[in-house]
Amino acid sequence: MDVEVKGIVKSFGELLVLDHISFNVRSGEFVAVCGPTGCGKTTLMKIIAGLLKPDSGEVLLAGEPVDYRRHNIGFVFQEPSYLPWRTVWGNVKFGLEAKVSSLGWKLTREEVDKRVKWAIELVGLEGFESYYPHQISGGMKQKVALAQALATDPHLLLMDEPFGALDIQTRYYMENELLRVWSKLRKTVIFVTHYIEEAVYLADRVIVLSSLPAKVKAEVDVSLPRPRDVTSSRFVEIRREITELIRWW
Repeated sequence: MDVEVKGIVKSFGELLVLDHISFNVRSGEFVAVCGPTGCGKTTLMKIIAGLLKPDSGEVLLAGEPVDYRRHNIGFVFQEPSYLPWRTVWGNVKFGLEAKVSSLGWKLTREEVDKRVKWAIELVGLEGFESYYPHQISGGMKQKVALAQALATDPHLLLMDEPFGALDIQTRYYMENELLRVWSKLRKTVIFVTHYIEEAVYLADRVIVLSSLPAKVKAEVDVSLPRPRDVTSSRFVEIRREITELIRWW
């Protein structure tokens, strides 16, 4: 699904957070958004998801104004959103149940179970269906969150620093797992991260935001084949370019 972010302005009281943010994302593209801490990345993601209204500007999905009730959007947050009293299966199922109850999706119990099974197998959680959140690792909790989002078969997948709380080794593993899933499904992905190396490793293109009030400072193409070598001269060059963009604004 194509995404058009057009002139988004958002303030909270007298604090201007987003100042005419505009960029496009092509269907099936993996785009990362980077910027200084506190520059409004999460606010932007909520607006793209249709959860927060901008003061001006608009977000179009496939040419239509974004509406979470009409558009199928998956959202993965930094802190895994799970219900501790539900198993892995139950948590993945919860997202579908919410769509059925709140948006009136017409899915039979068999169809729901089929989607849950597919999503769990896709992210590599088969065998852990009956485990509870306290029984699995941080990386597996994020797999649950990803499976929950994918079970709804979203047109657009938004990820807001989903691996930020993980240790380096687990984060690297989850990055590769995400790329494996994305290469198979080719969903449109917008991925917020404050780790520049992560953005360059994952994305086709990186949107660089300035500090408050946030503007789009640059769009950096990452024309590198996958899997990417983080030690290659071109990778290091792109990482340095984005670092300098963020540092001097």
